[in-house]
Amino acid sequence: MKRLNERIKEIRKALGLSQETFGEKLGVTRGAITNIELNKTEPKPLFIDLICRVFNVNKNWILSGLGEMFVEVSREDKIRDFVNKVISEDDAFKKRFIEMLADLDTDEWLILQKVAEKLASPLKENVEEEEDIDLGVSAVIKPYDGPKKEIVNRILREDVEEEYERLNTELTLRGYLGNENDEEKSTKKGRNQ
Repeated sequence: MKRLNERIKEIRKALGLSQETFGEKLGVTRGAITNIELNKTEPKPLFIDLICRVFNVNKNWILSGLGEMFVEVSREDKIRDFVNKVISEDDAFKKRFIEMLADLDTDEWLILQKVAEKLASPLKENVEEEEDIDLGVSAVIKPYDGPKKEIVNRILREDVEEEYERLNTELTLRGYLGNENDEEKSTKKGRNQ
């Protein structure tokens, strides 16, 4: 059976965090995490409680290795934790977005639900031609003709299109989205050299 220090390292690895990031989230240095993981330092009970609270770790598992590593978090707890985190942050966009959600009426929630469902639906598979896939916002958003229609349509059309283009460019630059022309250019460039 693994020892406490090994289980703490296993938690960090399962979360995909470096020692530095793991330590930052717990208010300690990378060196402190290294010492714990190498069993040079025994973590205090309060530190174990902190790991459990910050990362939703099962205290029984961290102490004994029995049970599941993480505690199942309810939807309500996730939402509550998220809102509390947003309130404590200085991120103006997140606060404006939560405020906008709080102001939505029933019709607007239905529109948002439809947009979210369309965005979350999987893309067509095995499509032969690029024209068959419309990743643009216009494929998802239909004009709204209810209360506050100017605001809703602006949010759904202009702001979303602008954000969509920004994200598309960002993902392309980071290599998550490829451009067939880029591949063709590199192939031609290789042949010309």
